Amino acid sequence: MMTGRGVWSINGASAIGHVHEPLMHLKLGRPYVLALHNDTAWHHAIHLHGHSFRVIARNGTPTRFREWQDTVLMESRERVDITFVADNPGSWMIHCHMLEHQEGGMMGVIRVA
Repeated sequence: MMTGRGVWSINGASAIGHVHEPLMHLKLGRPYVLALHNDTAWHHAIHLHGHSFRVIARNGTPTRFREWQDTVLMESRERVDITFVADNPGSWMIHCHMLEHQEGGMMGVIRVA
């Protein structure tokens, strides 16, 4: 979301220039569900490197098809639940694929070990 300085953030942290500490540490081989909240008036295409996921719900309503993907387009004020198995070790970027938003700080790292 926008902060007073006019930059984007994930979990309240803006990663301008480079990413610092991971947003989360995941255990290798375990399944996870991430609840993504878009608290802005803009759409965001959230992209996760290193893993494929399934969108399992939008605003609490289960999705019908649950295709495998690596990017999900989130509408304004939308909550999207995704699930995946953390089966690829390393540090993986998660960011908005709208490059102006990424450049403005809307990116982070998920570490799998």
